[in-house]
Amino acid sequence: FPNAGAVHAADTDAKPNRLSPEVLKVMQNAKTATLFSLAPDGVQAPAGAEDFHGHAAVLGKMALDAKQSAVAIRAFEDAVVNWQGLKADCFEPRHGLRIVSGKHVYDFVLCYACGRLCVYRDKDVILDLGVKGSPKVLNALLVTKKIPLAPEF
Repeated sequence: FPNAGAVHAADTDAKPNRLSPEVLKVMQNAKTATLFSLAPDGVQAPAGAEDFHGHAAVLGKMALDAKQSAVAIRAFEDAVVNWQGLKADCFEPRHGLRIVSGKHVYDFVLCYACGRLCVYRDKDVILDLGVKGSPKVLNALLVTKKIPLAPEF
């Protein structure tokens, strides 16, 4: 990756950096979700680890109850709201969130270090957004179930 780690300002002519009404509705109506700890390319993952949309291997996952789901969803929403206009060219996600809604699976693939969130509906990317924040809340949820975390970059 020749531009890995390069940081640039967002294109001012680009779409607004916000969750779509469809995705917001899915998040707001979610009663449960699954939180993933991810190992991006270049981070050692267990042999045979599940691939998460080609961006990372799954180190572990946990089913979230209603209260935990609300906490995790709020962390993803806050990351988008707090974005300050910068994204790195790399994408090394360490967190994923899955919400099943109707016949669709929505996967949120988050990299705090790179400042980027990709949202999938089934197998298709429907949003690629900038983010800002800290993984502390999501990491705290994962460690309650002793799920390993990828080392920070």
